[in-house]
Amino acid sequence: EDYWGGVPGVGQIVFRVIPDDSARFLALQAGDIHGLEQAVVEDLQTAENSDDLYVLTRPALNTGYLAFNYKIEEFNDPLVREAVDLALDKEGLVANFYGDYGEVATNFLPPLIWGHNEALTDRGYDPERARELLADAGFPDGLSEVTIAEDVVDAEGNVLYAVGDKIPLRIYYMPVTRFYYPSPQEIGTAMAANLFAAGIEAELYLEGDWPTYLDGRRNGTLVGLYMLGWGGDNGDPDNFLGYFFAKGEEPMQNEGWYQNVEVAQMLQEAAITPDREARQALYEEVEQLLHDDIARIWIAHNNTPLIFSTAVEGYGPQPVGADYFEFVTFVD
Repeated sequence: EDYWGGVPGVGQIVFRVIPDDSARFLALQAGDIHGLEQAVVEDLQTAENSDDLYVLTRPALNTGYLAFNYKIEEFNDPLVREAVDLALDKEGLVANFYGDYGEVATNFLPPLIWGHNEALTDRGYDPERARELLADAGFPDGLSEVTIAEDVVDAEGNVLYAVGDKIPLRIYYMPVTRFYYPSPQEIGTAMAANLFAAGIEAELYLEGDWPTYLDGRRNGTLVGLYMLGWGGDNGDPDNFLGYFFAKGEEPMQNEGWYQNVEVAQMLQEAAITPDREARQALYEEVEQLLHDDIARIWIAHNNTPLIFSTAVEGYGPQPVGADYFEFVTFVD
């Protein structure tokens, strides 16, 4: 009571983990909880038309992407990577799974962060051109099987796939909802359907729980295309680009075994350059290089929606998720 900032508006805040989307929203409607994050499109539509609920958004400091594992021979061919890119209907994915809260990504850096290259545009959706590129790459009948170009080993050093092994092409979807992928299994299913329409047959694949999935990303054992993303910690471009592409000791800085020495050198220079305009130019050029190389396929940025009961006032979501609760109150 003697605290200089005054007494909080509520006595306690309880965070509950409810993995199922439907159960989470039903709990909100029933009054068992008073707010939720990572809402799906259908629930948002219901909330927007409800007198008892309202929607807030966390500004889009995030990017969802589809990564290539470069231990697969075919993914080292830029024609194949471009075919995969053109096969994905990103506008459709955003419309169906993000609604008005998402936007198609053209950079790894979201528009909210300085360094974002505004000159870049998405290549668009062109399944016929994707088929032509596959034919040019030597796959006139499409692509459903891929070749291991480098031994794939687990954390203990056991060889899971050896050089030359042929395996079905897979698209790995995340086992959990994240702000950049609000409905990962459904989005993965839609991606697989997009690819199939362009002659790319990919099995939808689940690699265990979230820690197992992240270990697979770090160890390179997600042998195919895989869904992931990143949410910024501090608003600096290095927290996105430098963390993933500056070629350090951290495994994620070589994620998917993508190698681009020019990009890494530019990012290392940007990290120690004091002049912001000079850094801006370096980051914009890096984004251009990643775009031209189709290093990964940027899917979406999401202004993450949160749904609250009208009984709650004063909550203000922050871009990095470091939210303040001292002004939260309940109203009758």
